[in-house]
This record gives sequence, structure tokens and C-alpha cells, in this order.
Amino acid sequence: MVPACSPELFLERPVRSYEDLNAHTLLVHEARRDDWDRWATAVGMKSLQPAQIVRIDSMPAATRAAEKSIGIALLPAELSRRKFDSGRLIRVFDDELVTDEEYTLLVRTDDENRDDIRALCAWLIESCRAGEEN
Repeated sequence: MVPACSPELFLERPVRSYEDLNAHTLLVHEARRDDWDRWATAVGMKSLQPAQIVRIDSMPAATRAAEKSIGIALLPAELSRRKFDSGRLIRVFDDELVTDEEYTLLVRTDDENRDDIRALCAWLIESCRAGEEN
């Protein structure tokens, strides 16, 4: 997880130090309420007390809110790579919160021999492996 926002927000209200986050609105995913505190602890930030918190119910909604300059979101670094590469979002800091999350790929027995499903599974697995190398 990495802090991210729109380039426009960053230009309008730059973040030069961790403490500058306290002057911003932080976007908080409802299912991940403690991620910002965990990130702050991981980087050694003394006190995280943002000007405002906006709670959001999904990661795609948090991403869209960050793109629209509503605030700074803590987003999955690897899953947000295309947004960073396109310039729609920027990483506020390079510091990442490493999580111990795991993902499970399930395929219905009826679909396991379909070529399109096999191709999708192979692509997902390869994409995840490539992410580990970066």
C-alpha cells in the first residue's frame, strides 16, 4: 500500500514531509481503517492527524476519489501501477506498507478445462509473480 493522489492535488498542495499529510484529506477504505495508522507507524511518523478523513466503501472508489483530487489514498502499489505509469496518479512517497495479505484463485470444476479460463488463470498467476520481482 502506498500513498497516492492526483498530480493536480500534489501541485496545488505539495507534500514534502510525512507531517504535511496532516494538512490534507486522507481517503480511508472502510474495510482497511487502520492502514493509514499502520503506514505511519512503519515510516516512523510521530503523529498522523489529518485535517479531514473521508471514508470510502471500496478500493476502486478510493482510487477514483484520489484521481479527482478529493484527497490522498493509500492504494495497492502493484494494482495501481498503470495509474502511476499513465500519470493519472502519483506516489506521494515511495514508502510502502507491506501487508501479509494473500489472494486465492478459484475456478469452478465445470470451467477448469476451458481455454479462456486457463489463459486467464495463467495470466493472473504470471502477473502476480512479476509483481513479486519488482
